[in-house]
Amino acid sequence: MPTVDIGPLGQQVASNVKALRGSTSLRELESRLRELGRPILASGLVKLEAGRRRVDIDDLVALARALRVPPIRLVLPLGTHDATEVLPGWTVDTQAAVRWFGGEGRLSWGLTQDEYDRRFGRGAQDPATGLYEWYEDPEADWEAGAGPALLLRRHEQKVADWDDARRIARIIAPGGGDQADDIRARLQAWAEEELRGVRAEIRRAGLVMPKLPAELAHIEVEKGRGDAGR
Repeated sequence: MPTVDIGPLGQQVASNVKALRGSTSLRELESRLRELGRPILASGLVKLEAGRRRVDIDDLVALARALRVPPIRLVLPLGTHDATEVLPGWTVDTQAAVRWFGGEGRLSWGLTQDEYDRRFGRGAQDPATGLYEWYEDPEADWEAGAGPALLLRRHEQKVADWDDARRIARIIAPGGGDQADDIRARLQAWAEEELRGVRAEIRRAGLVMPKLPAELAHIEVEKGRGDAGR
């Protein structure tokens, strides 16, 4: 039988599935996966946990759902190791990997300064400092690639800011009354203006517009897009 070549993250998935399954039997996990429409036999789960069976993206999502954890818990060693091998020979900080997976931050190349200089240094090298005239940015297009995730997260945050205005007003003006109402109105007006700006960016990027809660339907009702309501 040919050997299954599984990379470092695949091995991490195998280890995490076994750990997160805990006292749940293989038969029970098999049953849950069958109900989710992504069946894996108990014998297949044994191979999976031993790192002898590949897990594709559909398997990963089904396993996460069956084990009642977010998918990233299966991919990265959250809370167990502070470093993660994301590619053969490429180990990075686990929290940095979490941010990268979520589109929140770049991923370090994991190179020493000398290696980075050799790979990305351009122009003449200063013999005194060892520095090059300029350096190529290996992640120059990262912001563009992460743009949709960043925009949608900002949209979610602005809606949350609007929702949070009442709580903040009660903290600032615990006595309530007109003062609390004025603070709430000001905070919500600010959040609405910010939200309009984010939605304009989303529209310019050609992304599907997130739905608004009914309380914010007055901000913008796009024709034919069903913008209000959630």
